[in-house]
Amino acid sequence: MPQRKSVKIEGWIVPKAIVNDKPALSFRGIHICWFHEREPWQIERMIRLAAYYKMNYAVIEPWGTYRSKVAPWYGWSDGTMTEKEVSRLKKIADDLGITLIPQINIFGHASLCRISTGKHAALDLHPEYQPLFEPDGGWNWCLSNPETRKLLIALIEERMEAFGNPPFFHIGADEAHRPSCPDCISKPYLDLMLEHINVMCETVRKKGARP
Repeated sequence: MPQRKSVKIEGWIVPKAIVNDKPALSFRGIHICWFHEREPWQIERMIRLAAYYKMNYAVIEPWGTYRSKVAPWYGWSDGTMTEKEVSRLKKIADDLGITLIPQINIFGHASLCRISTGKHAALDLHPEYQPLFEPDGGWNWCLSNPETRKLLIALIEERMEAFGNPPFFHIGADEAHRPSCPDCISKPYLDLMLEHINVMCETVRKKGARP
């Protein structure tokens, strides 16, 4: 209520109380997809809305929108997720009590696009990099190609630095297809997949984060 004995409000009287508003979950996360059609202000709005609903973590998954310096060909050339924008959004998220978690899909979703669209954010513009992907449209990374692993490690390290070395990193690895590469088929694919995921997880751990 307003302070008394004045013509206009000069202050407020706050009754003594105990505020019991502690969230039941310590990790309250949301997953934000940065599609090609989205602008940075839309991502900022999502982060601010997440803070309003008391989220404290937000996974940021770029769909071909991150402008990588390690691999400039991997994504759309007009992608709006730049290192400068990531730094700006991180400062906003930090002020709001939200930790941003970067994501790179290290198995399926390698096209950085919806499979239903038939698009591939890398191969549509740079088909010369096809050996890094499975030959049946490039939805999976080719796990038997050692160059794939080198590239993904470099991309993970680059992304973690851009996000200020956060405590978590999302490796994706969902919705993969059966392999069509002759080298991948000739090996026990489960073993190949597990070895690949373990190497990616170890890369994240070496940077001080949890995959």
